[in-house]
Order: sequence, then structure tokens, then C-alpha cells
Amino acid sequence: MGLSSPIFMHKIHGCVRFSNSSIVYMFNSSLFLNHSTPLLLPKEIIRLFIITACKIEKFANHASKTFLNHLLFLPSMADIAIIGAGPAGCACAYLLARAGFKVDVFEEHKAVGKPVQCTGITTAALLDVLEGMGLSLGSQKQGGRHSTSDKTTLPRFIINQVNYAHIYAQNKSSITVRLGRANLVLDRAGFDRFLKKQAADAGARFHMNTRFVGFRKTDHRETGQVKTRLFEIDLIKSSTRAKKRRGEHQQHRADILIGADGPSSAVARAAGMYGSRHFMLGYQLRLRLSNDNSVKFYPFPKGYAWLVPENTNTVRFGIACYTKPREQLELIAREQLKKSPEQLSKITINAQAGLIPIYNQNIRTEQCNIYLLGDAAAQVKATTGGGIVQGLIAAKSLAEALSKRKSYTRLWKKAIGKELALSLLIRNALDSMHAGDYNRLIALLSSKHAQAVLSKYDRDFPSQLLPRLMITEPGMILFSCRVGLRLVGRVVLRR
Repeated sequence: MGLSSPIFMHKIHGCVRFSNSSIVYMFNSSLFLNHSTPLLLPKEIIRLFIITACKIEKFANHASKTFLNHLLFLPSMADIAIIGAGPAGCACAYLLARAGFKVDVFEEHKAVGKPVQCTGITTAALLDVLEGMGLSLGSQKQGGRHSTSDKTTLPRFIINQVNYAHIYAQNKSSITVRLGRANLVLDRAGFDRFLKKQAADAGARFHMNTRFVGFRKTDHRETGQVKTRLFEIDLIKSSTRAKKRRGEHQQHRADILIGADGPSSAVARAAGMYGSRHFMLGYQLRLRLSNDNSVKFYPFPKGYAWLVPENTNTVRFGIACYTKPREQLELIAREQLKKSPEQLSKITINAQAGLIPIYNQNIRTEQCNIYLLGDAAAQVKATTGGGIVQGLIAAKSLAEALSKRKSYTRLWKKAIGKELALSLLIRNALDSMHAGDYNRLIALLSSKHAQAVLSKYDRDFPSQLLPRLMITEPGMILFSCRVGLRLVGRVVLRR
């Protein structure tokens, strides 16, 4: 092929000759050119062409790998087993089933939401999260009670709305905070039933009275036309008949195992992901007690108590601490409610107890297609023990991770990791405080500027709340430094 041919190959040596109508093809360091009237090009333009070609090649390689990953892990080809039908487990089941995965949920109790082991009060962020997940609240709003603030109709699982919070110090002083967005008091069993129905309608299958025992890994090989699953899960199906005490052993095969089975997660233990965990002890009484429809907090060294109104005649009165929760709750009832243990017993409807996990960023939440979610992953605010909103956000992160083949740990830590870590830091600081510190803290928070911040910003997001408190109330900076230094000193002494 000579230079007079329409197309020739010309090696790049600093410049190349081609016309404005030339078509350029790159292969290694060669150019295929449509020969016509020559025109001189600088090195920079050649370099630009080469860089562009490299980027196109890189993008094509990435796209092909991504396509293959999705092809090998289509939702229709993956079976997912979720252990635990609490809010986080049901929400995750809903999202995954909606994405096309085959989802089975196993719950050891005969009904979701029972027994109740939760205070059931959340910030209004709950509704934002539910709507962000695409959950329809419209049908739940029919026949629901009306909001006292904006006259909108609330979902049925919200049984009360609280607009004021009182925080009490050890010296009986207190502050009153008007909440910018009302807190929501939930019928926890009703809320769990709502999430279960949404998941079932999306295609998830529920297996009640079925307890997780353990699992074994399979070789995950193709055998003819049948694909063996990654996990063989051992279960015990309990009988609904009282006479039949022993359960029936069952097995279920799945590609992905999700532990949403609470603070003492059997999935985490079986997978070797339990790690080092710490808990607070929760104890709560439902009382027949007239109230002013405001929530009350009673912080004290190494614990806190609360009073949450269900309605004008019923409250949830509980405590979270490290030792002797019942005795400490009776002491607070005597001091704050003016009720002796005998009087408290007479107005008690029922009692509830449970473990409150303390957030630990070192707990592994994913390992070889096994994932932990909600209380099982200790995704709980250490300041108040709340974990409903956090569990729902983590469920959304897990569904996205499985659907798009992303890192679950990276996603949930990006969404709530900073808030949980800051809540843990605050909890450690609060645990290092004595009664006088609490009195001083309440005095600082009683200022008009501090109360304005408390009213406006959500306690679910302390990274927004805390800096603004420091700015508006400078005394908080000195107070935080003093408590922080004491906390550091204690850590050093422990070592």
C-alpha cells in the first residue's frame, strides 16, 4: 500500500498529516488516515486523542465488568433469608422484594411486634424515612387520629403526638422545650404489622413461630439445571398446640442471610460476627396516670428515665441503666411522681424489659453474604436508646447494597455512622458526669437561645444539633471541655 492509496498507516513521530475530513482510528501507536491534502497537527491534539481513547477503553472495561456482575447476580436468581420480623427486618424485606429478590422472613414469635420491648417514641424523621422508602401511608391515614399541630391525619400506628418535652435535673430544676416537629408515639405492634403487610404485598413470604438455630455453607456449584444455594439454614418450627412442646426441625436454603434478630442476634453468634458488645438494661411500666401530654426525661449519672404519654390517662414510664433498673425506676417514681412502690404497683398495667445495645463501630455488619441489621448490628443511638429510624435507614442501605452490588457497611456508615459515633461520644461523656454536672447542664440549656436550637434541630442528628448549641450558648463550650477532659482522664487511668 503506497502513499497514493486512499488509506495508509502512519506512525506517530511528533506530528501527523491528515485533512479536516480525515477519519482517525487508533490501534497501539498507529493511525489509519484517509489520505488527502496534508495538514500539520501539534503534539497536544495527538495526546488528547490518545487520552480520550484510553478513557473510552477504561469505561468500556468497567461497563462490561459491571454488566457481568449484575448478570451473575440478578434479583430473580438470588434467595434471601431474613431472620427477625421487627421494623428493620420487615422494611428490608419490603425493599428487597420490591426490587425483585425472592425473600423469606423467619420470626420466632407467633405475631410481629410481640412482646413489646420498646418505648415507641420517635422524632418526625420517621415519616420522612418511610416516605423516602416509597412506603404508602395513605391507606393507614384513613380512620387515623388527627394531628394537634397541623390538623393533618396521622397513620393509624401513630397513637399520639407530643409537642413539648420537659428535662429534669437532679436538683428538681427543669426546662421545657417546644418541639419544632412533634414527636410521634407509636403503637409498636401496629407499626410492625404495617411494615409486615407492606413487605408481604411486595412479595416477601413470612414464616412465624420459626426460630433460627444455625447454618452451614454449601459449595454453591451448578448441578445440572439446579443451582445449590450458598447457605443451608437450620430452623425450628414451633407448634401452636400447647401439648406439643417440641418443635419441628426444618431447613431452608438461601444465597444471602440477613440477621435482624435483635441485640442478642443468633445470626451474629453463628457467623462469628458477635464481637464485643455492651448493653444497657431497659425496664418499662405502662401506668394508668393522668398527664399533660408532654414527654419527660430524667437524666442521672449512668442512666436516664422517661415518661411518654400514650393518651391523657396512660403513660409509658421506663428507665435505661447498667444495673438494677427496677430499683432505680422505683426511686425515680418516688422522687418525681410521688408514688411509692405499692402505689406504683396499683396503677401498673403491665411491665416490659429488654436489652438496649450500645453502638460499637467495630462490630462487623457484613461477611461473606451475611449481613447484620438494626439492633443486631447495634445501630442504636447511645444517647436515648432509640433505633427505629436508624434501623430503617440501615435497611434502605442494605437493600441498595444488594441491588447495586455495593458495600453495605460503607453505605450505612455514610448515612448514619457519624450520628451514631457522636451519640456514643455524648453517652460516654454523660456517663462520666455527676449530679452537679447535670444541674449545670440543665441551667445552660434553659437559656432562650439554647431552647431555640433544641426546638429546631432533631435529636436523631446530633451533628447538626451540637455545633449550634455551642455557638448559641458559649458556656456549653467550657462545660464540654471540662467534661471531656475528665472523660479522657478516666480512659487513660483504665489503661
